[in-house]
Amino acid sequence: MTGDCLIKRQVGGVGHFAHVHVRRERTSGAARVVWSVAPDDRASAQPGSDPAEVDAALAGASEMVNLLRDNGFTVDGHTVHLARVIISLVDTEPTAVRASAAMATAIAYGAGDLFEVRHDGGWRVTPAS
Repeated sequence: MTGDCLIKRQVGGVGHFAHVHVRRERTSGAARVVWSVAPDDRASAQPGSDPAEVDAALAGASEMVNLLRDNGFTVDGHTVHLARVIISLVDTEPTAVRASAAMATAIAYGAGDLFEVRHDGGWRVTPAS
């Protein structure tokens, strides 16, 4: 199962961009989130050059896994792979990456319709209204 979330919006005349693609695979044990972006993927964030965005993507996906668990979803026995974390040097900031990763993870678990991406001084995922 896969999930994909693109944030590409103007807020107050400022561009905001993040595009995260995740892949959920059946595994054994506790749920995990792992960095699986190819090292030669020049469009995606990379640990050596973009540590804030990498940390934000890992945090967003992990937070969503925990939120889904708390809401009765079976998350153990699965690994979420962050497969692409596409950023723009001028229009990306960590809250957009975090929210995009969280929403992509929700979609990969079939729960995308339960949440929405919002901007309120930063990007976040909230329960759908």
